[in-house]
Amino acid sequence: MGGGTRWLTYEDMGVALSITSESAKRLAMRHRWPRRPGNDGRALVAVPEERLEEAAQAVASGSTDDDTPVATGDVTDDGWSDARALIGYLERRVEELTDDLADTRNELRAACFEADTLRAQAGRADVLVALVEAERNRTVEVRTEMTARIDLGRALLEGVQAERDRLLVEVRDRRQSWVGRLVGQLRS
Repeated sequence: MGGGTRWLTYEDMGVALSITSESAKRLAMRHRWPRRPGNDGRALVAVPEERLEEAAQAVASGSTDDDTPVATGDVTDDGWSDARALIGYLERRVEELTDDLADTRNELRAACFEADTLRAQAGRADVLVALVEAERNRTVEVRTEMTARIDLGRALLEGVQAERDRLLVEVRDRRQSWVGRLVGQLRS
C-alpha cells in the first residue's frame, strides 16, 4: 500500500472508524492490511484513506455498510463483539474506580485519624499554655507579695533601728544621771 494509507494504532483506527479497538483489530486482520511496530511498541496498521473517508461520511449521514459498524443502534456481529468489548472495558473501569475509591477512603480515614490526633495534641497544648499562663500570674503575685513583705520588713527594721537609737540615747542619759547620782551620794 502506498500513499493512499494512513498508519494508525488500533485505538486511533477505532476512533476514526467509530468502532472499538478490538473491532478495529479484527477489521484489519479480515482485510489483511499491513501492520508494523510503532516507536512506542504498539502496532500500527496501514488504513486506506478512502476507508477513513467512507467512515467519516457514514458517521455524518448515520449510514454504514457491513464492514464499518457505526454506533447507530444496529446490531451486527461486530456490534455484539463491540458491546462485549465495551462491557468488558466498563467492568474493568468499574473495578479500577472501585479500587481507587477504596484507596481514597483509606487515605481519608488516615487523614481523619491524623486530624483527630492533631486536635488532641492542640487541646493538650492549649491546656499547657493555660497552665503556664496561670503559673506566670502566680509568679507575679508571689513576687508582688514578697516585695510587699520586704518593704514591710525594711520599714519594721527602720522602726526598730530608730527605737534602738532612741533607747541608746535614753540609756546614755540615764547612765550619766545614775553615775552623777552615785557620785553625788558618795560625796555626801
